[in-house]
Amino acid sequence: MNTPTIDMLLLTDVEMQAARKQVEKMAYFKWKNAGSPENNSLTFWNTAELEWIEYFYVPNRNCRGRPRCDTPTLSDSGGAELLRC
Repeated sequence: MNTPTIDMLLLTDVEMQAARKQVEKMAYFKWKNAGSPENNSLTFWNTAELEWIEYFYVPNRNCRGRPRCDTPTLSDSGGAELLRC
């Protein structure tokens, strides 16, 4: 099975553009927090992309066994904040 990417998702053009901006921000913060290493930006992008899919796209996400109760947001450090329940 292929690793999912945002390009595989059913998003409108506007949603795709917003998703890419969020993934870019998340990847940047991950890269910066890792000490700005050279030659592996794709690793940070892939990690951020998967995190975005898991926390922002996955439908019917449950929170501690209860129905989804809040929409996750992008934190200032670039990571997806967990659902607040």
